[in-house]
Amino acid sequence: MADYATSAELKAQLGITDAVDDTAIASVLTAASKAVREHCGRDFSPAGAAVARVYAPNDDTCLEVDDISTLTGLVVKSDENDDGTYELTWTITTDFIVGPHNALADGEPVTRLSAVGSKGFPVGTMRPTVQVTASFGWVAVPADVKRATLIKAARLFRRKDTPEGVAGGGDFGVVRISRWEDPDVAMLLAPYVRPSRATGWGIA
Repeated sequence: MADYATSAELKAQLGITDAVDDTAIASVLTAASKAVREHCGRDFSPAGAAVARVYAPNDDTCLEVDDISTLTGLVVKSDENDDGTYELTWTITTDFIVGPHNALADGEPVTRLSAVGSKGFPVGTMRPTVQVTASFGWVAVPADVKRATLIKAARLFRRKDTPEGVAGGGDFGVVRISRWEDPDVAMLLAPYVRPSRATGWGIA
């Protein structure tokens, strides 16, 4: 999973012009990106090649999926007889539609599939019954997400200047986005939180 900002961007924000703290800069960016990812319950990394993922629907009409950045290469299949083989291929528009409506036109990802027509997602089994092949991720990291990551990373970096703080790989433990410590970060990220997947509020 990629970081949501670059070392050069963080160094510019901190006014750093040398390479002395490059290791710490990289470490805080990774820690901040992970905190943003867990807070929002989604990965903002740019999408790569289409890959297959499997899902267990909660009902036969709607399936929540990971962020999909394009319909190109999208393939949906279902396991109709609970044998672990995805033998039935679904046709977009005829068998399912994507949502939210107009998401891709607005630069946002597809996050759900809705069954239409005569088909329904198989439910009532312990197996994941739907296989989705798609380009998962975002076209680009949203500007507010990048800004939030940089703010959080800068705060983590500055901890090295406090009596109890250090910066470097493995020094942070579990990092969370806190509405008390990070109200600005939480505000920037609020539109991007997927409540059903986010880890919830924590104290960084």
